[in-house]
Amino acid sequence: GLTVGGTVGPVEYLGGYLWKMKARNSDDFRFMSGEAGAPGSDDGVAMFGARVKPLPGLVVEFNEQYGINTFNTVWVLAEYTQALAPDLKLFIGGQFTDERAVGDKLLTNASVQDWDVQNVSLKAALTWKEVTFSIGGQVTGSGNTIQAPWGSYPGYWSLIQEDFDRANEKAVGIGVAYDFSKLLTPGLSAFANIAWGWDAIDPKTRASAPDQTEYDLTVDYRPPFKFPAFLQGMWLRVRGAILDQENADQTGWQVRLILNWERDLL
Repeated sequence: GLTVGGTVGPVEYLGGYLWKMKARNSDDFRFMSGEAGAPGSDDGVAMFGARVKPLPGLVVEFNEQYGINTFNTVWVLAEYTQALAPDLKLFIGGQFTDERAVGDKLLTNASVQDWDVQNVSLKAALTWKEVTFSIGGQVTGSGNTIQAPWGSYPGYWSLIQEDFDRANEKAVGIGVAYDFSKLLTPGLSAFANIAWGWDAIDPKTRASAPDQTEYDLTVDYRPPFKFPAFLQGMWLRVRGAILDQENADQTGWQVRLILNWERDLL
């Protein structure tokens, strides 16, 4: 691909055109349209995004991805953070997604070729000293499941296993996060989320899809190494998820161990 980005006054921007991508479990680059589900096609994606902070504590972002002959995505975000007291902070955020088939409309994963779908994701959080409580939800239209073949769906309630953005799905979620740096050891923190999703359907057959609940826990440790110096920049993440889907033969679960280590080479 070819991209260009920068800043003009208060506006950060990024734009460009992507021809191919290589998924992390693939040895080869594939055309963006093929990766989206249109085998044999050779189309790319034009994209543009802008981010601005018009007021203190307020962030507004707009992004568009135009998949040639597949689908167009428009995504808008607005987030506001306000200090209520020296140790108390409020966060309110909202996201809106509009996706629709464009061009030759090569995707065949919906009941109609000329499909469109919208999604709204909301979140509110209250931080008091080291603890943060959050609550919110999201609603997806019935035209299709939200498509994210070139990255990740950015909704607030996209959890470890499920995005809760299936066609016609409604979801609510709660979360809690805590920084253990003062209580236990510097650099240790954790957060947990629970989300419930219901009323989803198969976008092609229109049959009901199972209700689902996901329970997530993530523990992060960023040790403040001062000696030896080569250990600086290390970050250990441990994640666990339990997925309970209606009528499933068994409960699904995942455990992930992730070690990140960022170092300057020069």
